[in-house]
Amino acid sequence: MRLDAAERFERGDGNRMIAADLRVTVRSVERWRRAWREGGAVALESSGPQSPPRLGERQFAQRRGGEQCSGLVDRCGEGRGGRTFPNDPLKVCE
Repeated sequence: MRLDAAERFERGDGNRMIAADLRVTVRSVERWRRAWREGGAVALESSGPQSPPRLGERQFAQRRGGEQCSGLVDRCGEGRGGRTFPNDPLKVCE
């Protein structure tokens, strides 16, 4: 998405138009444009995830189907006294 914006910067498109087309805030486009001016399109490339993964290697293997997964409770699973919490993040029970 940011690299699409870089192409649009080169064409001279305005921040508001880019933001509307990419469905992001004008402020985000302004930050991207500043980074683009200082470092080119390379400055807009992803630097990877900004936070560590929530699941460990064992849980990732279970989710991929490497082993039967009995310890995971999904987002709509029962928890806390039998009540369901559909907006809870994924919980891992050991």
